[in-house]
Amino acid sequence: MRKESSVLLPTIFIEIVKFSNVVWVIFSKKKTFVKQKMISQTQFFHFLLLQTFVSAWIKENCSLSNLNQTLPTQPDQVHFNFSEFFTSIELSNSTDAKALDGSNYKFYFTPGQGSDSDKFMIHWQGGKFCGYEGLPILDSCYTRLFTRFGSGNDTFWAANGTQTVEYSPSGALSSMEEYNPLFWKWNKVKLLPLDGANFQGYLKEPLEYNGSKMWFRGFNNTMASFDYLRDNYDLFNASEIILSGGSTGGIAAMIWSIYLKDYLPKKIKIKIYIDGSLFLDAFNEETHCYLFRFMMQSLAEIIQLNASELYGNCQYKDEDFWKCLMIKYIYKAIDYPVFISNAQTDVSELVELMSITCFLAGGPEFCNNSDRKRIEKVRELFLTEAMKMKKQKPNWGFFLRSCFEHSLNFSWAWYGHSMDVFNAENQRISNLRNALYGWYLEKEDLNHFIDLIDWLHNPRCVYLLE
Repeated sequence: MRKESSVLLPTIFIEIVKFSNVVWVIFSKKKTFVKQKMISQTQFFHFLLLQTFVSAWIKENCSLSNLNQTLPTQPDQVHFNFSEFFTSIELSNSTDAKALDGSNYKFYFTPGQGSDSDKFMIHWQGGKFCGYEGLPILDSCYTRLFTRFGSGNDTFWAANGTQTVEYSPSGALSSMEEYNPLFWKWNKVKLLPLDGANFQGYLKEPLEYNGSKMWFRGFNNTMASFDYLRDNYDLFNASEIILSGGSTGGIAAMIWSIYLKDYLPKKIKIKIYIDGSLFLDAFNEETHCYLFRFMMQSLAEIIQLNASELYGNCQYKDEDFWKCLMIKYIYKAIDYPVFISNAQTDVSELVELMSITCFLAGGPEFCNNSDRKRIEKVRELFLTEAMKMKKQKPNWGFFLRSCFEHSLNFSWAWYGHSMDVFNAENQRISNLRNALYGWYLEKEDLNHFIDLIDWLHNPRCVYLLE
């Protein structure tokens, strides 16, 4: 097992949290990305964090020196009034479900209405996983203990039985008819990323590190949530279920769909929608390794994922087990129809996994020829993998923009037409909402919307600052 080190890193982490809060106040008053609201305070903190950490462990294993930097967000293009209501449901200790810090696991729920009250959309929320930000696995898990991604007691999450309101775009998860007329009356479930391992794994006893206990119960958290829905909201009598996930949560949705095939009644019609989740198994020229593969191998090793029953049907064993954690290698085993929305030049992929950051200054004009070749190489690899899926899975749908973006379901791609994608096969154009609806309703001519114009020339990509 790889030795974990850098005991001082978590202490430094806490100090950076304090420092970033002070610097945020100062920078927010100046004309910067912060002032123009092109980045959030969380993204600003990530920038300070990754600029500060330089670990000997990283250099010895897989250099992550350019791993994670500030990601710009799309400017508001239209003004909407979002009010999405969820009730917090906390699972009891008897379920063996726990957040990373040992607190009770919780998820969010919105009940369905009327004729759609027997339909469920179950969403694995993205939140990355231990090690994703470039720290050694246990150091990373330790820092998560003090964030909303490691504790059910964090004040970010609503208390058990209370209602919370989200004032941000929810796309397919929206319960507002005007923004989501097809799915608005469905039961909505948001599984929260509190376990540090992307809803996977089970260790009976906690790992102790830096004087704290860390519980890895991702498998229990998910299964206990499904059992709760079965016992309290008649899940097994559902007529339809959409399993969905955003970013790394989409990976979890795909992995779990294989396991749930033997759990859910056969009579239920099941489909899958994932967003921003097609991470590549690509070689990083800066870190000189297959970075995402390395992260999967490290996480699986620390918390013994290969012993989990979640992967009982996975064909990959031993030194190839990490492939069980990547969509590229497991999608052929998924029998359900799937819809995928993704950026061909995903910013999480480019910045955090491929160490390409030039466009963060404001767009592709800030990238030199070498950077542009690397970006296009990533795009070509992405499209190659996507086209293989399209060929092998004719009932799958795609909405693939060529711009620098990440999750599209929670962006303006769902609303209006400023971020449409052109369907070259039938000369149609669509936003994400209509493309997903067309796939769901099995309209074959509305299944595939894939940008053919690259990121440098696509007029529907928004990069420039005002």
